Amino acid sequence: MRPLQQLIDHLASRLGSPLLVVGPVGELIVHSPHPPYDDPLAAETILRRTAPQALTSLLDNADTHDGRVRWLGHTSTGAARFALPLCHEALLCGYVIGTVADPAGATEGLPAIDTVRADAHELALGLIAFRKERATTRQEERRAMHDLLSRDAATRQDATLRIQEHRWIREAPVTAIVVSVVAPGLTHDDARIRVSLAIEDVRDQFPPREVMSLPGSAHGVLLLAPERPRGVDDAARVAFDRLTSEETRALIGVGTAVSGLAKAHLSYAEALRARRVASVEPSDGPRRFDDLGVYTLLTALPEEELETAVGPAIRRLIGYDEEQQSTLVSTLEAFLDLGGDARAAAEALYIHRATLYQRLRRIEQIVDADLADGRTRLTCHLGLKAARLLRGYAG
Repeated sequence: MRPLQQLIDHLASRLGSPLLVVGPVGELIVHSPHPPYDDPLAAETILRRTAPQALTSLLDNADTHDGRVRWLGHTSTGAARFALPLCHEALLCGYVIGTVADPAGATEGLPAIDTVRADAHELALGLIAFRKERATTRQEERRAMHDLLSRDAATRQDATLRIQEHRWIREAPVTAIVVSVVAPGLTHDDARIRVSLAIEDVRDQFPPREVMSLPGSAHGVLLLAPERPRGVDDAARVAFDRLTSEETRALIGVGTAVSGLAKAHLSYAEALRARRVASVEPSDGPRRFDDLGVYTLLTALPEEELETAVGPAIRRLIGYDEEQQSTLVSTLEAFLDLGGDARAAAEALYIHRATLYQRLRRIEQIVDADLADGRTRLTCHLGLKAARLLRGYAG
């Protein structure tokens, strides 16, 4: 049996018009070489690697004519857009989508449709074979990526050679993204499934050789070498939005771009550190390693040095809050995060400035230091951030 890509290329050549094959939910599988210039929806499908909502809505709501053909409106030049389901033993494998001259209401005897229908079963079998081959390739790719991120240099070198041999990702700067999700009561298996689905959503946005992925038990990893300038940011945002809801919180860490596969483990280590910060300091988007500020230093410290960085003064303040059920730690952190601006801190905490000053005086008594002193502020600020990393303290 011929490969799916060869089948669709040959069929498109016979029809003299572009074709694409999508999965049951609209993910792009293959497309013929010549872009569908007159069909914005098909062109967007190729660009995004998944059918836009406008096209999937048409598939969901389309009438069925000519047996199983679905008519999906018209292109910008007036051609009629069709989708033919590809089925095998009553299983919907996907759709082949193309265009024909407007059939003007005709539902039978269209040569182009008859040509596609004649090849539909072979296309369905080709699609099944394609998915099986891709699943096998993905397993090999994931093993190589796992080794690429290893702590052992020899293992990383071997993985680099395997990935280059198979050309799973293009030769370009690569960036790692670490993906995880948390929620009250979320089981380990549920989290793993959600992360895996989010990673697949990201993969669907990129051509095959621009991304590799590795689902994992604690977190997933994406390795990107995108051509478009904001590709990494877009990928991180897709994962963040996919995993964020009223019940769940996405933890997305983004490393910096490194010069090649041999250094991918460095970007991965940075992404892990950024994700750790995201877990203790929530934000409204992914956390980038190059935007971590003081956490860049603190996340590089071992646990015992972080304990030292907390210091006795901040430990006393945390202990006081826990004992008195007060909010002095969050008050001090807001005050220091805002550069000692009392007005801004009071507004951020939704309290009167007089209340803020009263709290600050109490804090000075507990830490036994003058908050007007710059060195005291620096020591307290570092101590608060170190405490967050150690204890997941969120104020």
